[in-house]
Amino acid sequence: MAYNKEPESEPRIYGYTRTATTVLTHFMCISFTVFIAVLSRPGTSLFSWHPFFMTLAFSFFMTEAILLFSPHGSLAQKFPHKTKGRAHWILQCLCVPVQSSVWQPSFTTNT
Repeated sequence: MAYNKEPESEPRIYGYTRTATTVLTHFMCISFTVFIAVLSRPGTSLFSWHPFFMTLAFSFFMTEAILLFSPHGSLAQKFPHKTKGRAHWILQCLCVPVQSSVWQPSFTTNT
């Protein structure tokens, strides 16, 4: 029985594909947030802040918080896990005040 001590490596195309999709996800996340910011024109009315803050909170901060742990395209790839965990929770906690600031403008303009 022959025992091969070298682990089988996967084709490089799989690694490149994972990295490309993660970079594409970062790009789409930023692009969508900018698109909604341009489309909603925050500051033109009190309600115009609602779509901007919701997109910033859920499309940008949440997605980037999740992607911090991606081994193939994380912006904090070389940092230790503890630092990634702290950055993750900071981004998650940023969602709460940003998302909460939306409720006051949306209720005052629609009542």
